[in-house]
Formats: sequence, structure tokens, C-alpha cells
Amino acid sequence: GTVFNWFLAPSIRADGRVIVFANLTGPSIDGTNADCIVSESETGLELTARSGDLAPGLGGGVRFGDLLYPIRSNSAGQVFFRCYLVGDGVTDANNSALVRGATGSLAILAREGDPVPGAGPGLFFGDCTDTNPKINGDGQCAFLCKVSGTGVHSGNDVALFSEGSGILEMVIREGDPAPGGDVGDTINDLGIPAFSTLRLTDGGHVTFYSSLAGANVNSDNEYCVYTNRNGALEMIARAGDPAPGAGEGVVYDTVLLPTVDVTGGMIMNTSLTGAGVLYPYDRALFSERSGPLTLLHRGGDPAPGLAPGVTYWAFDGAQVNELGQIAFNGVITGAGVNSSNSDCIFSEGPGPMTLIAREGDQATGTASGIHYTNFQGAPIVAPDGKTLFWGDVAGPGVEFNVNSRCVWIADSEGESTLIGRRMDPIDIDDDPLVEDIRNIYFVNFDTEGAEEARASCFDSDGRFATTISFFGGTSGVFVVSLEASEACGCLGDVNADTTVNSLDVQEFTRCLIANSGADCSCADLDNDGGLDLDDLSMFVDMLINNPNCQ
Repeated sequence: GTVFNWFLAPSIRADGRVIVFANLTGPSIDGTNADCIVSESETGLELTARSGDLAPGLGGGVRFGDLLYPIRSNSAGQVFFRCYLVGDGVTDANNSALVRGATGSLAILAREGDPVPGAGPGLFFGDCTDTNPKINGDGQCAFLCKVSGTGVHSGNDVALFSEGSGILEMVIREGDPAPGGDVGDTINDLGIPAFSTLRLTDGGHVTFYSSLAGANVNSDNEYCVYTNRNGALEMIARAGDPAPGAGEGVVYDTVLLPTVDVTGGMIMNTSLTGAGVLYPYDRALFSERSGPLTLLHRGGDPAPGLAPGVTYWAFDGAQVNELGQIAFNGVITGAGVNSSNSDCIFSEGPGPMTLIAREGDQATGTASGIHYTNFQGAPIVAPDGKTLFWGDVAGPGVEFNVNSRCVWIADSEGESTLIGRRMDPIDIDDDPLVEDIRNIYFVNFDTEGAEEARASCFDSDGRFATTISFFGGTSGVFVVSLEASEACGCLGDVNADTTVNSLDVQEFTRCLIANSGADCSCADLDNDGGLDLDDLSMFVDMLINNPNCQ
């Protein structure tokens, strides 16, 4: 009688197996045992962890309380997650933990109240639940955590921990001397609560973002980025420092946590200030893909795929795949550009930097006159060059937040496909003779990006894992494969029997209503990438006047 109630965004391993956070319902399910982590194995689904189960290594009276999302996972099938504990001897001083392992081999990595390894007597783990833990392909973990004990106060109560050296150790703590800073400078704020201040590579290297404190620290130079990829911690970039490749007298105005590829190379989004820097051309992307950190793109540079004189203005983050290809949401400026067409998706998935989609252009997979608007966040580029992006559409028949939200994937040639749109019907039954039509409410996926040996929303073949919620309260976990389809041999011949006749009507109707059927490319008679009443009119005319494929 126990069934799945709902799912959060899944991860998919490089080999295509899915890991997902789920909630259960049934006669024996209540608030103490409803949350679980489910992993896909060779034989099917496995229950990796569940609230109410015994917590590993803590004795028979201690159980998992709430399991906290997001969970992180790798391609070896290991998971790393935060949780609360309940049961014998559990108090507010020791009721949270970080857990790592695979199905049947979970272990507590850190528990609130336990001594911090290698730190000497009197220092203990505090609450580690206000952060987003990381795990790499080798199972090494890194996380930010509160600490408590003798001499701990609000200026030194957060530390960064990592297993990059082979054992769990404290890398840096608030209040410690700041490597690369002036004498007397200290680490001020490592970012708790926060979910985007830490990166971990497959080599076990950490990259993190921090603010500094000290006699010469001010609002112009307090933020910086550190890494230990060469062993000791080193400061890679700091606000106020010269910006490499940007010209004499140009410095970083702001620095943000970079995206990091599998080798630890960074793609960093910044703003600039100094000699010759004028708004709105003060934004820039820096890269280490070809050696030392240097300028990659800057506001005022020509934007690819657009008219002469149209340039980059700003960059909304960036994602990088294991090949070093990047994708970002870029804002443009120049002749003919206004607030209704300035937002763009750019990607190196097709090879050179390519315009994938632009606000105001016809939105792929929608009726004529419906256009892209309001792209959300940084796009994700998969290991095989596919680019995932999402946002809203506007135009005839579109109502914001009712049927406007969409998700698209562009292939390695830059050609986009609509994956899902709110309110669209889809047939979730694999049997072609059975229809189970449901209307999309929300498409949810892991936005961590595609990195080598780490589960994310793409596997190594570019298949996409997502949770789709439907109107009416149901949801499911789906894996989408975008295989190249053969060109339609005869428009209108939806059932591929070389004749356009009454036998095509059912399949054409299914394509028009649910976007599923034998070959929906043959239903797109006007070749505009979407199915609408124009296609219906042409289909009816073909039925009457030109039924044969010639």
C-alpha cells in the first residue's frame, strides 16, 4: 500500500541510472518515515536512505529524522546528504549530520557535537545543514559547517572541510589569516547560510568564495576567490586587483564564485572598473581554459550570430562541461536592441560560441507568433554539447504563469527542441494503444551542471533526467533522449504508410493535442517547429486534394 507521493529534481549518473529524492504515502506512512532517497541499480529501484530508518554506526536507538534536499551524488552510485537525527541520546546539540555512501553502505561523515578531526581538543562540529555539500567522482566530500567549543564566537564559527588530501580535515576557518592578503587580514565570511560558495573537482581540489577583514580591507577589495588545486590555498582573484587582459588600470570591481571544470580551471563572471571602463560595458567573463586566468568575453565585444554593432552587455553566470565548453545567459545591446529582445542564450556546445535563442524570436515548438521571453538562470551544457535552457514565452493565447513556462534543449548543432511547456498535454503511457494524457504543471531538474563522474541532469550520452509535475497532483521521473530523427518522407503521412488518408487522422490528432505519436515531424506541415491550427488546415486540404506521397 506504500506508493510514491512526489519527487524532487533527480540526478542521472554517467551510465544513465537515476537517483532521486522522493516522498512516500500509504497506510503506515507519516511525517517520521515519508522522505527517502531512491537509486536505480541493474535490477531496478533501491531504497538508499529513508527517514525513520536506523542511522548507521550510531546504535539501535538513533534514527534518521528529516532528510534534506538537495542530495549530491556521483557516478559510482554514492550519495552525500544532510539530515536530522532522532532517538536515544539525541538533543539539540547533536541532532544533525552529514551522511555519505551507497545503498547498504551509508556512513556518518560528520555529526553535530563530534570532535573536529585534527583540530585539537575543544572544537566540535556544529550545525552543517545550512550548506550544499559536494561529492566528487572518487567519493571525496567537501562542505561548510558551523563549529562550536572553546573560544568560538560569531567571527570564527564557520569552517570549510574537505577530504581532498585523503582524510577529512579543516581547510580554513573564519578568523584565520587570509592567504595572499595583507599582514593582519583574516577570513571574514565563508557564506553560511548559503548554497553557492563552494566547488569541488574530481582531483579533490576546492574552490570557494569569501570576504576578508583587516585594516586595509574596504568595500572595494573585500571579496575574493581561493583554491587549493596546487596544494596550499592561494588567492586567485580579488576585487580591486588588476583584471588580466582587460587593459592597464582596469581592475575587478566584483568577483563571484566561478564555475570550475574537472581540472579546476575556472570560468568567472565579474564586473570591472578603472581606466576607460564605462557602463554598460563593465561586465566580463574570465577563463583559465588556455592557461592563466585571462579575459574571455567583455561587454562591448561583438555578440555572435547577431547584426553588426550588436554587442555583449552582461553575463548571467556560466556553466562548463567536462570538455571545457561553456554556456551562459547573455544580455546584449546595440542597434535595434531593447528590453523585449536583449536576453540571449549562448553556448559553445555546437563548437564556436553560438547564439542558441534570443528573447523576442519565435519560440521553438510553439505556435506562430509566440516568442521567447524571460530566460531563467544560466543554461547547462551537456557532455555531448547539448544545451539546456528554460524560461517563458509570450504571444497569442499565452497567459503568464499559466502556460508560459517552457524548457528547451538545443542539440550539438544548435537546433532546439521543446521538452515541456506548462499546461501542455503528454501521454505518459509507453503502450501506443493506451493513452494516459496529463497536463504539465512544472518541469524540475538538477541545475548543478554536467561534470565528469558526477551525477547531474545529463548522462554521458546527453540524456536528460527530469521530474515532471502534473495538474491534479501527480508527478513522475522521466529520462528524455533526443535522438536525431529521420527527415519526414511525406508531410502529412504521420503513420508512414506512403499515403495521406484517414489512417493518419488519429496520429495527426495525437500529435496536435499531446505532441506524441508515430512521427510528429510529418504533422508539422508548415515546417515552423510547432503544431497549430495552420498545420491542421493544411492537413485537411492534403486529405482532400493530394493524398498520395509523390
